[in-house]
Formats: sequence, structure tokens, C-alpha cells
Amino acid sequence: MAFIRTKKINQHTYYYLVENSRIDGNVRQKVLKYLGKNGHVLLPGEETPLDGFLRVKRIKGHSYFYLVKNFREDGKVRQKVIRYLGKGNHLGGDVNA
Repeated sequence: MAFIRTKKINQHTYYYLVENSRIDGNVRQKVLKYLGKNGHVLLPGEETPLDGFLRVKRIKGHSYFYLVKNFREDGKVRQKVIRYLGKGNHLGGDVNA
């Protein structure tokens, strides 16, 4: 499962996309992507951060990362994919964004 980890270094907060995996019975963490100082996803060539949250879909041994946003339609909560962020594998492979 991927999640966002915050690190505070010298009064600055940094955000990372991290995934846990089990190797030889021990849990290890792998940084999949550096998200920046402000915690918003800022993609290359864009000046404003994207508003939304991370969603990970796992299909046949691969993890697909999406930036999604919730909205209400006819009284039901729906999700809209704002941006496809890349693909990795369950064992913490690099994200190809």
C-alpha cells in the first residue's frame, strides 16, 4: 500500500510517496516519488499544484498511481481521475511518471 510520508528536516517539511513491502519476513519501505516541500503534486512543466489525493490500483502484480478528486453527483460521491502518475510493482519498484 502506498502512502504519503512527511519528513521534517531543519524546519522544512518534505513529502514522499512511500510503499511498504515484505522482504525475507521484514517490512521495508521504498520511496517511490518525491512530492516536494508543500505536499501538493507538482508535475514537470506545471507551475500550480494539482488538487486531489493519491489512489493506487493494483492489477496483476502492478500498482497504478492516480491523482483523484471526489465530488458529489445526484447525492452520491464520485471520483474523477485528474492525472495518471505512473506505474510500479507490488515489491516497491520505481514509479514511471
